[in-house]
Amino acid sequence: MDRFSIYPLNEYNFVRAISNLYRIHPDGTGLEQLTHYDTSATRATIPRYTPDGKWIMFTAVLPNSRELWAIPADGGDPIVIIAGGIQLHGVWQPNAG
Repeated sequence: MDRFSIYPLNEYNFVRAISNLYRIHPDGTGLEQLTHYDTSATRATIPRYTPDGKWIMFTAVLPNSRELWAIPADGGDPIVIIAGGIQLHGVWQPNAG
């Protein structure tokens, strides 16, 4: 399944709107909402699947920071991967150790 968010990050400086993550099959069927934010206080953008396809990592835009979060690809509650600061464009890489 492909993944997308409602507003791309480059519009966030100009648009203060609700933004959630969705999944959809390439043929346009199976639209599924993954996050359910009802205010612009938390917005989801820049989603990327982990290599195993089990998680979707995304940038959570909060009032005072941008954090890296992940949500199970099948839906569920997001978890914080890196809190605080300005975290963008997360990329999952293999453990070097």
